[in-house]
Amino acid sequence: MKKKYCIVIICLFLLFALSGCTGVPNTPGASTEEDTVKSIVYSFYSALSDGNWNKAQNYCVYGSDAYYVVSQFKNLSNTAHAMCSTVIMDFYVFVTDVSVVGNYAAADCQVSVFITGCGSSDTQNQSGTMTLQKIGNSWKLY
Repeated sequence: MKKKYCIVIICLFLLFALSGCTGVPNTPGASTEEDTVKSIVYSFYSALSDGNWNKAQNYCVYGSDAYYVVSQFKNLSNTAHAMCSTVIMDFYVFVTDVSVVGNYAAADCQVSVFITGCGSSDTQNQSGTMTLQKIGNSWKLY
């Protein structure tokens, strides 16, 4: 039972770390950039669900908070797999709004995390804003 709560608490911490407030105002236009930002956010969470940690980190600015959170999920997954034979972490995201200002973007998201392992399951829901930076021609989470 303690293992389950430990995993849930760590996941909650990491989920909160991925969402935060930003001061980027909404700006009309730039639909192509907005679509690209949405695609990056969806692809990032898809990589997390697949346990493809390197791919998830490729969507992040190296050394950023988002990059570090992926490392934490990887460590959590490895720890959970050591305690339970089967552990499943599924991430679902819905992007509700995107604003782009120059080389910075903000994506308002609703995220659900479903965790199954050690004979139990838990669901966590969180709303927040993910921030991105355009580096060269690529958008990266930070």
